[in-house]
Amino acid sequence: MSAQDRARVGLAIVGTAVVAAAIFSARHRAPPPSPVAPPPQAVAALDASDGAKAASAEGEDAAAFAANRTAAKKPSRDLRAAPPPETRTARPLEAEWESAESVNLRLSSPCDALLVREWMRVKCFGAVHSGSLVAGDSAEFTVDADSSLIVATFPVRRGDRRVFQFEFSETFSYQSDPTTDPPLTISEAWFDGDPAPSILASAPSS
Repeated sequence: MSAQDRARVGLAIVGTAVVAAAIFSARHRAPPPSPVAPPPQAVAALDASDGAKAASAEGEDAAAFAANRTAAKKPSRDLRAAPPPETRTARPLEAEWESAESVNLRLSSPCDALLVREWMRVKCFGAVHSGSLVAGDSAEFTVDADSSLIVATFPVRRGDRRVFQFEFSETFSYQSDPTTDPPLTISEAWFDGDPAPSILASAPSS
């Protein structure tokens, strides 16, 4: 064999060894490490942190809600102790009712009584059937209603006498019959010589 042939054989043997080494290395290479899960303590800490953030957000919402409820439930005006002014004024604009003072008439929860100067508004939410003045002075007395809200607006002045009623239905529909419960009846009177008006509400039986 010539020197040139021996060189070629040597190169072939080296190349074969390199390829075999590469194959062996690929077959026996360690697999890539699996992602390491955080220890249970770390997971618990993350969960607690997320829970604290959620609780904080819920707490802020609850605090805001409670503040609104507290503001809405500020002490209502007692007309016997603090009667409305006796100056005659024009009917309030709708925008004025947005900042009206709450009046304590001991109405059931779906109803509110509001006062702007000497003007009162009684409104009730529910399945409304009708509202009407039963007796007394109809001057400047109005009732507005739809299927879910009824509103009576009237002045409270010395010499007034009036009685009005709200009737409710079993369902939210004008075609529905009124319930068999007594209607909500409100009487308002301010007799000459009395220091304050007398406004009484008889709530429907439950």
